[in-house]
Amino acid sequence: VRKNQSNGFPSTYQRPPFVKDGGFWTITIYFTDPSKICTTGRTAEEFKQQGIGSNLYIQNSTRPEDSIIIPRDEAGIANSLWTKGLCFPMMGTHYWWNVSENLSCDKTFPVFLMYTGQQLVGFGWAFVADLSSTNYEHPPPMTYKMFMNPVPKCLLTSGVTSTMHFYLTSQPEKISC
Repeated sequence: VRKNQSNGFPSTYQRPPFVKDGGFWTITIYFTDPSKICTTGRTAEEFKQQGIGSNLYIQNSTRPEDSIIIPRDEAGIANSLWTKGLCFPMMGTHYWWNVSENLSCDKTFPVFLMYTGQQLVGFGWAFVADLSSTNYEHPPPMTYKMFMNPVPKCLLTSGVTSTMHFYLTSQPEKISC
């Protein structure tokens, strides 16, 4: 995300996971343990077994080692601040970090998770900013209730949001509710 967004996005509450990178704010996701990436790396055998990776990590500071590991099994987030949203066809059940109806938009966590069949099948970005890349979706506020529960009131008046979905499966069309 380019620095100097007209609405000040990302707010200081969202830094981290946003980290300065030249003229941009970046979020980093890892698919293998970042402490290994930044030191010894994986063995050839680990790479053969895991491919690009076996887990999902969200970097939550300027240090890759301070990343949050996301449970692959939906049951693993049951006692956390991840809030279960709704299931959207071909996306799965969305989870949002610590969402409430009165959440301030400058405190939203910019990453969401998607599960189906009790398994992590994807994640995404959700930015309260109008980003112009054609890779972003801009869902209208009336659709938020289709994947969030509750919907923070601030989102209904905050202007354009930009989202992007990343799938951890080669067949997202088979993701069901």
